[in-house]
Amino acid sequence: MEGALRILHVVHSMNHGEIETALMDVYRNLDRSKIQFDFLTNREGDYDEEVRRLGGFIYRISNKGDVGVKGYRRALRQFFKDHRYYIIIHTHLDQMSTYALWAAKRVGIPVRVAHSHNTGSEGTFKSKVLANLVGSLVPYYATDYFACTADAAKWLFKKRADQVEIMRNPIELERFCYSQSTRDLVRKELNISDKDFVIGHIGSFIWQKNHDYLIELFVGFRRKIPQSKLILIGEGPPLRENIEKKINQYHIADHVILLGAKDNTEHWIQAFDLIVSPSFHEAYRYL
Repeated sequence: MEGALRILHVVHSMNHGEIETALMDVYRNLDRSKIQFDFLTNREGDYDEEVRRLGGFIYRISNKGDVGVKGYRRALRQFFKDHRYYIIIHTHLDQMSTYALWAAKRVGIPVRVAHSHNTGSEGTFKSKVLANLVGSLVPYYATDYFACTADAAKWLFKKRADQVEIMRNPIELERFCYSQSTRDLVRKELNISDKDFVIGHIGSFIWQKNHDYLIELFVGFRRKIPQSKLILIGEGPPLRENIEKKINQYHIADHVILLGAKDNTEHWIQAFDLIVSPSFHEAYRYL
């Protein structure tokens, strides 16, 4: 492989999540004549076409949930056997990074970066125990350790936390500067009046983000300030369907706006008066 140094990032998908958006913010600002990003994913993502336009490759293998651990390990082993020319891989799967790091080490990829983006795992007690066991091997198969915060470093790398490079998630601040004209435009587009108090939340519909509690908070908030609305930015069936049912049960559907996933969140948050994040755990918050 000639030309730019190509770094392979291992993610679930290149959707509009915090990790993926942070990666894209870095990727867009790279000197891509010297460094290129490629991505190993499990499914199609929102950023796939942009990655290709910027010169990156998108590779796809089966999801562990679809083929099981053995099938997933087999797919990773075959992929890295076919792509052993990579010098650097950078995994973003937290505890599950073990599998990709293991496969990369088997074929001799010299630089294997494990990056912690979290401070906890989710699921049943059994699944958490298994994840912790698998995750305990991450430091063994990785050559370099990154984390977005000290807490994230301690969670994944345990006793080796002092060897971790803390890499703060990048934010293009100018994109988030307040604009009255944009605020007026967005509120008009969403049919929100100047007198409405708007609460906003940005996050995938997953257990960690605690949407159930958020809806209950909003119901209580409306008792104090009836002229208020809640905007939810993010996607994630089937949990979204459950939240929609809860919204209907509380009879607040006329006051909740579900925008789905957005790649230009800086545009939509101009309409907010308050941003809330009731997550059970977060390694790094953009608020």
